[in-house]
Amino acid sequence: MESPLVELFPSSSIPCKTTRVIERFSRQRSPFFNLAKNELMRVMDLGVDSMDLRLVQLHFQHWLEHYHNRFCHLSNGEREIFLKSINRFTEDYRRSLKARMSRLKDIDWAVKIEITLDPKRFMGLYDEFMYLPKLWHTINRWLDRTYGAHEFLRIMEITKKGRPHLHILLAFHDPKWQKFFRSMSRRDKQRRFQAFYGELKDVSERNNGGFVWVKPIKGEIRLVNYVMKYVNKSINFEGIDESDVQNHVYGALLFATNRRLFSVSHGLRMFAKPKKEKQGFSYLGCVPSSELKSFCKEKDIPFGFSVSFDSALVDQYRYPLLFESRDVEKH
Repeated sequence: MESPLVELFPSSSIPCKTTRVIERFSRQRSPFFNLAKNELMRVMDLGVDSMDLRLVQLHFQHWLEHYHNRFCHLSNGEREIFLKSINRFTEDYRRSLKARMSRLKDIDWAVKIEITLDPKRFMGLYDEFMYLPKLWHTINRWLDRTYGAHEFLRIMEITKKGRPHLHILLAFHDPKWQKFFRSMSRRDKQRRFQAFYGELKDVSERNNGGFVWVKPIKGEIRLVNYVMKYVNKSINFEGIDESDVQNHVYGALLFATNRRLFSVSHGLRMFAKPKKEKQGFSYLGCVPSSELKSFCKEKDIPFGFSVSFDSALVDQYRYPLLFESRDVEKH
């Protein structure tokens, strides 16, 4: 059955190539993202027991289906490149992220904190997602001023009711503070724990935050497993169990707010892919894999995760569905 959203975006409304170049510079979002965002902005909170997020999930699902099995089209005028599209809600992304995260080893994490918001202070659920990173920015500056340089891993999790909160791992550069936090779990150091907890709670409350939790870290944390636990929640939603449904809500809310599931401090970005020199390619959009596969078969070009070949004007006329790429941004 054809999606009812097709009526909203008829093929005649798809811009021409010149218009797409302009749109690429204006960073136009996917219409599915705009629909999901607008629906989420209508969801009221103020501490209610339940919120209806079905329309947000619907637009997220349509976006997943629309971008399933597609290739990104890049061109520099002389060479055409098609790369398999990977978004952050796919198994391919999970594997890629796991490989990069495995480079982060031997981090001596000292303490874990959890930051929440008081939903009664927020008119809408969307506002909470927008404000929570700002609250963390304020707390992070306070940590920097009070305890010096530190590294962090920040993860945004969503409760069963759909509200966001943050889990944050902290490691401090100064051995004195590192030892201070690691020793807070000892009975004879409870005053240290209470002092830090009280200060953190005060900073949070003064900036419209909710409850905070503090837990000194004993032993080591395998960062790959820790992060993957949350990443799996945002991609494993194919079943009908309650956990699968909740994971779908998780992914839908991250999508509609365009929020990252996790972020790391500047000092920990060593695991990110190294920057490569620009080669003059421009992103033109996405195309269905079926169109690219047919083209490769006729041209006897190997089909795989990436496909590249020399540009030819005659190909653009013979295969308009392949070269008239139509989508302008991925999430």
